[in-house]
Amino acid sequence: LTNSGEAVAIKKVLQDGRFKHRELQIMRVLDHKNVVQLKSYFYSHGANDAEVYLNLILEYIPETVDHVERHYSRLRQPIPLIYVKLYSFQLFRALAYIHNIGVCHRDIKPQSLLIDPITSVLKLCDFGSAKYLVEGESNLSYICSRYYRAPELMFGATNYKHSIDVWSAGTVLAELLLGQPIFFGTCCLDQLVEIVKVLGTPTMNQIMEMNPNYVQLQLPFVEAVSWSRIFRPGTCAEAIELISVLLVYSPERRMKPLAACVYPFFDELRTGSRSCHSHLCRFHDRRVGCRGEPNVGTSSSGIIVSSRRREKRHWSGRRFIRCAQDWLKASEEGLKQASSVSRFVFLIKQN
Repeated sequence: LTNSGEAVAIKKVLQDGRFKHRELQIMRVLDHKNVVQLKSYFYSHGANDAEVYLNLILEYIPETVDHVERHYSRLRQPIPLIYVKLYSFQLFRALAYIHNIGVCHRDIKPQSLLIDPITSVLKLCDFGSAKYLVEGESNLSYICSRYYRAPELMFGATNYKHSIDVWSAGTVLAELLLGQPIFFGTCCLDQLVEIVKVLGTPTMNQIMEMNPNYVQLQLPFVEAVSWSRIFRPGTCAEAIELISVLLVYSPERRMKPLAACVYPFFDELRTGSRSCHSHLCRFHDRRVGCRGEPNVGTSSSGIIVSSRRREKRHWSGRRFIRCAQDWLKASEEGLKQASSVSRFVFLIKQN
């Protein structure tokens, strides 16, 4: 930005009259530490006056979860478990916030999860497919990137709920543990086949819960596979247990994001053990060029990055851990007393 010297990212979106554009409307109301911040916006023209672009000026976050995965893949190493916990916890925290205000992201994937390599803070971005879900209103079923698409979408459901984001978050968590997508289909049908190979054939009741129009569908029987067989030996049992309650056919039975935040898998963030602290910023230490002035260019997600010097960040990894501990303790205590997620908005907003 010219006035502050702060580095920003600019997302340039063609305003095609054939499609609804909700991103600006949604981003103007979002205000959460795990959601990328909209600083300003402006419109510009292309080759002719009829070609109009919306330019969203966003805070600049240099990395993505996808980049972290690729980094450790090149090293032939699994992502340290502390990073898996930090990233997935913040993802569920962001989902708890946007779902509570009625927004469904509809495209959760590693590329839409920004990471500050210095602080390990995660921010949800890319709200181009996001929508306020309204009861009784039909929605597009061909949505969300294939590897992270919920099964009800593949069954053609148009009255789905925010739980499609929970499925996507579960696949991201599994991918962080495996180092590759858990369901690696080559097309929509093959993607469903990959899911059935793990979860088994859905029952008629489960199909009805996903899409009542498919109740007459006859599928060959496939037995479910034990989750422990999907992951490498020694994988954290609590992580596998969490995935098992996220990746279920029934949309209503999937664990809610706020409940996921207080799951035992994140206990290490509550206690702040020495092993937790010792791993912080390991990813940043191995990176080249993460500090200092970013270059002008376009990121893998099509975001243009300015060349201004980035402001020095004052959050440390340990400070984030302490913040997470405080929030988790408050959430866990409140979850025992509350009857609905809406009563915890203040907890999500405070931290």
